[in-house]
Amino acid sequence: MQRKENYIMVPFDFQAESKMALKAALRIGKTLGMRIEVIQFKPIESAAFLPNLGLMAGYGAAFPQVVKTELKFEGMDEFLRVLEEMNALHRDIHFHQIEESPEAGIKEFMHDYDPSLLVIHKEAFKGSNPLTGSVVQRIIRHTNVPVLALEGSVLPESFKNIVLPTDVSRFLPTEADFISHWVDSFNSTVHLLNVVHTDLIDEEEIKSKMQKVALELGFEKFFVNATHHDKEVEAIVEFSEQVDADLIMMKTYDKTGLERFLFGSITEDVVKAPSPAVLAVNVSMN
Repeated sequence: MQRKENYIMVPFDFQAESKMALKAALRIGKTLGMRIEVIQFKPIESAAFLPNLGLMAGYGAAFPQVVKTELKFEGMDEFLRVLEEMNALHRDIHFHQIEESPEAGIKEFMHDYDPSLLVIHKEAFKGSNPLTGSVVQRIIRHTNVPVLALEGSVLPESFKNIVLPTDVSRFLPTEADFISHWVDSFNSTVHLLNVVHTDLIDEEEIKSKMQKVALELGFEKFFVNATHHDKEVEAIVEFSEQVDADLIMMKTYDKTGLERFLFGSITEDVVKAPSPAVLAVNVSMN
């Protein structure tokens, strides 16, 4: 595995969902100091990029080479408009073309090049399966790279209001570093949430433990919350609506073998729900 620090991977196919992901990646990359790697998959009739192209004179950005049909040129015009709207023609943006299906290509690229973050829309690359979930759910299930899964058609201006569900267990150093850097960079207010399933648990004790977690993570602006609910996913989504969250930051837990394949995780279920954007953080295998 090649270690490439501080870059964001964005799968791109000229659909509205991937354009939104690219816009989000550009904003996040600017805030976090990360370059952008745009990944496209063959064969795609609407456009084609060649890998590792140099900088285009006068633009200062890696420029995708277009081939033949009018539709391809229209797609390229739209791509450049997206970059121009984001004042990003000067940004360090690299392009790759992979001869794989989107799901296989994303997994392969993440395995080989270890990005810092994958940005993708929940509805990108349609391919939902009643047993294994959507493409995005399956990617989250099988990767240790943080994944930002966007929702809807409106991109949050920033990530000022974050819900962080927690069972008050300790975060591993790599997880803690990523979460702390994100929260600090966006100057976010964090709402830690513990979903209580029984009246036998002391909520004040839970809140005290959450406060300790928040201080260990270095949060400056945070609230601790405990709520009674039988269904954890519903509780997380409902609470996120109550506090008008821009983002739900979920720590994913390692599962192995058949359990992970069949049942996924609470994080995947939150991604499936009509929730705000979800940032799934599982870097425990690094």
